[in-house]
Amino acid sequence: MLPASRLETIIEGIRLVPSVKSIRIHTRAIVYEPKAFTAEKIDILARHGLRTTFHIVHPYEICEEVSEKIVALRAH
Repeated sequence: MLPASRLETIIEGIRLVPSVKSIRIHTRAIVYEPKAFTAEKIDILARHGLRTTFHIVHPYEICEEVSEKIVALRAH
């Protein structure tokens, strides 16, 4: 799992590219590893204004833990 400090370093590096106007992350990780979305990582994503898109195939993939992480991401 990617440490929060490394995530921030990667995002900061991407932000240095003059032509980059926005950053979007598309992932299924929230479905199979919701614990990867820690409060610290959610704060990093929010602080840098990243947009996230989750590829959820079926409604049954949205368990309580996934739902809580989505709510936390949307709250920022």
